[in-house]
Amino acid sequence: MDYKRIQEITDEFIQKYPSFVKEMPDTIICCRELFGKEVKDTNYDWSRSFTVNESVDIVYNFLKSISQDLADQYYAIITSVNENNEPYVNFVDSKIKKVRTEVNADGYVTVCYNNSPQDIFDVLHEMLHKMNECTIEIEDKKGETTLRSTLTETVSIFGEMLLGDYLVKNNIITEADYAKFEAWRLSTSKNSAADFVVENELIKLRVQGVDINKENALEVINNYDINSMERKLLDNHKLDLEVLYWILETNQLHVIKQQRYIIGQVLSERMYKTSNKIERFLELHDVIGGIDAQQRFNKDIIFNTSESNEEEKIR
Repeated sequence: MDYKRIQEITDEFIQKYPSFVKEMPDTIICCRELFGKEVKDTNYDWSRSFTVNESVDIVYNFLKSISQDLADQYYAIITSVNENNEPYVNFVDSKIKKVRTEVNADGYVTVCYNNSPQDIFDVLHEMLHKMNECTIEIEDKKGETTLRSTLTETVSIFGEMLLGDYLVKNNIITEADYAKFEAWRLSTSKNSAADFVVENELIKLRVQGVDINKENALEVINNYDINSMERKLLDNHKLDLEVLYWILETNQLHVIKQQRYIIGQVLSERMYKTSNKIERFLELHDVIGGIDAQQRFNKDIIFNTSESNEEEKIR
């Protein structure tokens, strides 16, 4: 394990993103909230299959059910091509080629499909990113956390929850299908939280002026109470397994990206429980896609999410 290189990457991150580093303890609070949620056992098959065209049409009808403007924007992007007559949205059969489902840095959407209900959620998730002009490379050059960079996953995850309601209500998928997807989403968000906690410990070591090496990593683990969330998590990761190899492979820390999924899960669950969730989704979509999305992110959005004040916090 090249701990020296990991230390260099960590130091570079701290220097580039001082504001983000300062606010990382707030995200740890969200991590604890996620770790307290149980992922349900969904070891069963999907109830039915869907063609990719069916998935695309279903998402259009879902968006139409809450906003014709959203549906029109979606349709315009799905059918658009560049100057070389190449589509901006591409669908790849996972049985033929495994590719990453994403909106890339150039704004092209790729959905790797497997003809399951998962495809419907994937299409919506990535298209909401595209509709908000949010690519995988969003970051503020000054290291500031903006509305768009922080809440981009919140829009898509919240949209998934509303889509799930729509699909079950209209008998397009079963409740068991949706439970299977919900379990997958929560599991991936919890994995993001786990990675965040590990990288947070690396950053804390360097902020304190301590070298990153195997001995110090083990000392970090032992300093936590044996029953604490951090101890259980770090005992599992050992600070020298998947996360560290991922840092070396990609030559970067991933806490900014992981924070988006952590906040996205926590904030979406809270907004979903409110009485006007459709209105909140539409407002959030408009804010993230608007010119004000580069304003500084207000962390009170997460820590104060009552029905009476949330809209004001987002604005």
